[in-house]
Amino acid sequence: MRLPKLALLSLFIILISFSLTSAQKNTGIKSKVLITRAAKAAVPHISVVDVKAKINKRHKFYLIDVRSVPEYLAGHIQGAINIPRGLMEFKIAKMIPNPNAEIVVYCKASSRGSLTAKAMIDMGYKNVKDMMGGIKAWIKAKYPFYNNILGKIRVVDFKAKEVRPHGNGLVNKLIN
Repeated sequence: MRLPKLALLSLFIILISFSLTSAQKNTGIKSKVLITRAAKAAVPHISVVDVKAKINKRHKFYLIDVRSVPEYLAGHIQGAINIPRGLMEFKIAKMIPNPNAEIVVYCKASSRGSLTAKAMIDMGYKNVKDMMGGIKAWIKAKYPFYNNILGKIRVVDFKAKEVRPHGNGLVNKLIN
C-alpha cells in the first residue's frame, strides 16, 4: 500500500524535526527560553499596579530600567534609572552599594528584567523584584511614561504604537 505524497512529506518533516531537536539536546547548550524561564521562576515579581502604588505613595525604592539606552530614551517610567542589562554587573555596586536596598527592575516584557534580578540576587542583593510584563504591561495598564523630548505621554492605541503627549492633541509614532 502506497502512502500519499503528503503523508510521506509529513513523516519526513517530523523525522528531521526530531533529529534536529535531539542534536540540540546533546550539545548541552540551553536555549534563551529555558534560561529566561528559569530566571523568572527564581526571582520575586511585582505587578505594575503595585509599582504604581509605590510611586504614588512616594515610597523609597530604586526603579531600574534595564533596556538599551535608545529604548529608555523612547519612553520610560518617570524616576527610573537606566542601567542596560549588559552593564548591570559592572555598574550596580557603585550606584547602589546597600545590598538591602529595595530594587525593582523592568525591561520591555520581563525576560531581561528577570535575568537582571537573578544576577543581582546572585551578587548579594536581597530585596530585588522584577516588574511583571515590563514596560509593555505598564503601558497596557494606561500608566503614563516619559521621554526627554515629549515629557509625559500616554498610549492611545498600543497596537498602532501611537502616543499622545499629555494635555494636547499631537499624535506621534514610536519607533521600535
